[in-house]
Amino acid sequence: MRIDDLLNKSKNGEKLSREELVYLLGLSPVSADAYLVMAEASRISKELTDNRAEVHAQLALNLAHKAKNTGQSMTLEPMPADERRIVHLALSVNPEVTTQSDGEGDVRRVIIRPKRR
Repeated sequence: MRIDDLLNKSKNGEKLSREELVYLLGLSPVSADAYLVMAEASRISKELTDNRAEVHAQLALNLAHKAKNTGQSMTLEPMPADERRIVHLALSVNPEVTTQSDGEGDVRRVIIRPKRR
């Protein structure tokens, strides 16, 4: 593990693991400070994940409403599988729209379509 590699990973928007963060900060992995950093990193990660889920679910509901009212399909920006799953789950109980993932790899996105009457 090299510090330059970790800094580049962080700059590219990739998540650092708790262990990588401790290493980057120059802390001994068995120190009390390392434990506090890892505990705080876990708490922040969970909080961000929870917030991201709420944001994606609300976005899905808003776009479903728009699809129903306009009669047009709504296409979301490409997103990772876990975020697409949130959209699909949020709308799975909505009888007025269907969802479908389209594309491959990093450009895979969700399409929200109004159901035909």
